[in-house]
Amino acid sequence: MGSGREHVQEKADAAIPMNTLSTPEGNTTPTWCVALPWVSEDDLEDALDWACGPGKVDCSPIQPRGVCYEPDTIVSHASFAFNTYYQQNANSDAACYFEGTATLTTKNPSYGKCVYSTLGSKSSSASAFSKYKPSSIGENTNEYSLDMRFKLNTSKENRVMSIEL
Repeated sequence: MGSGREHVQEKADAAIPMNTLSTPEGNTTPTWCVALPWVSEDDLEDALDWACGPGKVDCSPIQPRGVCYEPDTIVSHASFAFNTYYQQNANSDAACYFEGTATLTTKNPSYGKCVYSTLGSKSSSASAFSKYKPSSIGENTNEYSLDMRFKLNTSKENRVMSIEL
């Protein structure tokens, strides 16, 4: 019987850093862009404001009475806006950075009537995203939870080990 440390190492060996999960040419696996739940609310608010303003995202679904308004949290609203921007910009890694407040996942974050788009499901003109450049993932912690919607497990080396919806 192995120790817990071996189990963690086994998961770490199988982990793929999330900033490499963009869909390669010819790969049809969909990806979504979501907010990182451990970043500050101020940073998420700034990035959300950019996405809904200069980023030209239609943020009406996360407004009161919108289908994605609940849960009424900055992480949930930012995730919806970040993903919409990411999809409008052809799943470019640079379009899922938002000053280090976002990451990619292959797990569909849609819930109830709130459907997160995927590449090709909506058309919109792309806007410049020079302010947002790829970077590594944040804090040295092991687990994060977001409104019971997903759990993000990371290693001490900041590698995403798993995202559970």
